[in-house]
Amino acid sequence: MVNSKNKVYEHPYYKCESPEWRKLEDLYKGSHETLSKNLEYLWPHEIEYAKNGGSKVRAIRELRSRYFNLMVPAVSRWLSFIFKKQIDTTEVQEMFGDEIKDVTGKGSSLESFIKNEIGKNYILYGKSIVMVNAYEKQAETQLEAQILGERPYMESVNPLELKDWQTSAKGAYGQFSAVR
Repeated sequence: MVNSKNKVYEHPYYKCESPEWRKLEDLYKGSHETLSKNLEYLWPHEIEYAKNGGSKVRAIRELRSRYFNLMVPAVSRWLSFIFKKQIDTTEVQEMFGDEIKDVTGKGSSLESFIKNEIGKNYILYGKSIVMVNAYEKQAETQLEAQILGERPYMESVNPLELKDWQTSAKGAYGQFSAVR
């Protein structure tokens, strides 16, 4: 239950872009249920507004409608153009060590994470958000770090999941000082 005294804010950029991001996500996912039932995608014909039989015509049209998902091949094509050459990860090899083969903790190598998460979100939404854990290093040796589970992890965040944020002026791109 949400306390009525608390106001939930949305970042102005999120408010502006989220309707378009939702459309792009819907078109990318290509769900028949979403695209055939939503008036935004399957525009009603004039006859569907008729009192006698209009709703039946609409129901038949919803069942028969098909969406040829062109978003997935378009995104895939751009990814293949952009990542035609192998990604050079030698500079970050020292930071990740052997964990470069699993930067997400779910089995994704750094190269596949860049291509399939960062690249896809950038092409689809025009924005890619990556969260990286920043732990206080307590281990003094590699073995201690392994025992304590100290290692960097990356996570790609869908822009629709990040509703509000505040950045500090530190660094070239700024750092998040608050994220919701």
